[in-house]
Amino acid sequence: MTSISAPPPMPPRGYLAVIRGIDKFTDFTGYIFVLSIIPLIFANVIEVFARYVLRAPTIWALDSLAFLLFFLPTMVVLFFISIDDFLYSLSIDERASSGAWTPVLWPLRGVIPLTAFMLFLQGISELMKSLWAWRTGAFLSRHEKIEV
Repeated sequence: MTSISAPPPMPPRGYLAVIRGIDKFTDFTGYIFVLSIIPLIFANVIEVFARYVLRAPTIWALDSLAFLLFFLPTMVVLFFISIDDFLYSLSIDERASSGAWTPVLWPLRGVIPLTAFMLFLQGISELMKSLWAWRTGAFLSRHEKIEV
């Protein structure tokens, strides 16, 4: 006697649509991130050429591109996402729900956008230092190499 197995059940169309939508989104964003790496690779090639062939290092180029493409936009997004959470927490006078003390939480939530803003400002400073090094060939600050 042979048993005939039933075909595996198919998920509903909506279920598959969500999966396909997420997959398309991640494929697209992955493609964008890959494209954003190309300028960084190009900057590294220029740096290696300038350092070893021309004997004129341009480390400022990689630092500048990284700040413009990644660091500063990330701090802007982090700031705007976290400022909404902070303002909402402040408006409802959010408090911890565990324990008898129930301390306020909005000051802690306020640290996140404040930190993002301060990091953004420092990123602008580092970008300006890199651009100065590009224009003049002189570094405005020296960082000690720290090994852990």
